[in-house]
Amino acid sequence: MQKADNMKMTRTSDELFKHAVELFFGMNPIEPWWFLVAFYFAKKRRLSIVENDGFISKSTIAYMDKDYAQITFDKEHFDDWEERGVKYLALLVKDVAKDSIEENIIFSLASWLRIKMHGASMMNNVFKQKQWEPAFLFEVAHCLMEIPDDWYNEHFETKFEMIVERIISNEGQNVGGYIQPKELTQLMVKQLNYKEGSIYNPFTGLASLPIALTGEKCYAQEINPSIGMKAQLRLLAHGCSPDSIHLEDSLVDFKDADYIVCNPPFSLNIRNS
Repeated sequence: MQKADNMKMTRTSDELFKHAVELFFGMNPIEPWWFLVAFYFAKKRRLSIVENDGFISKSTIAYMDKDYAQITFDKEHFDDWEERGVKYLALLVKDVAKDSIEENIIFSLASWLRIKMHGASMMNNVFKQKQWEPAFLFEVAHCLMEIPDDWYNEHFETKFEMIVERIISNEGQNVGGYIQPKELTQLMVKQLNYKEGSIYNPFTGLASLPIALTGEKCYAQEINPSIGMKAQLRLLAHGCSPDSIHLEDSLVDFKDADYIVCNPPFSLNIRNS
């Protein structure tokens, strides 16, 4: 694993970010949204790499034990672990409130880690299809943690959306379905011509409309819990409240509002019960 201290001496912020992206997506990761979770909390300065702690924490998003380190690191690095009594490393998100939306997002998008830590046999089948190298995850985290605040302040939202679009274009419905084109969202907001009153956004998906309506109260529904969690993460990344997302079936629990706006799920097979 390459040392972050060496990288920050020779790489600019853009190079650190590029390296993190190329390294992570080069693994064909089992959960590509992991990168966005790490990216968001790195910006918030809430990522922490700890030794021999955090193993079963709900805020753990990466883990590497001594057995893996022995086959991954050079002898000098592994001997250092031995000398200091390091049994494993954990990558944690700090200051996560119990039962908060942040905790639910982390737990949902890092559910693969819980499977691996508890030794479920199904993980063996997963690894036949996807790669996930713990040492690389820690290097990705090191890179993101080394990027300074001024870069995050200037580029974070743009880079975040760039990664969302990359994930959707590569994986499609397997990892979050469909992202509404920015131009269409802007047209919808313009046609809405919102002045005051309640806004209802059924079938919100990845929350493109609530993001565009920054500062306005919007009741948004998404039936798929995984997509709903990703929508909440996307709202957080744009400085919006994730509370607008409600995990509900818009067909069953349709709301009344002053403004109702959505992009209908055209591929949905609707049948009368």
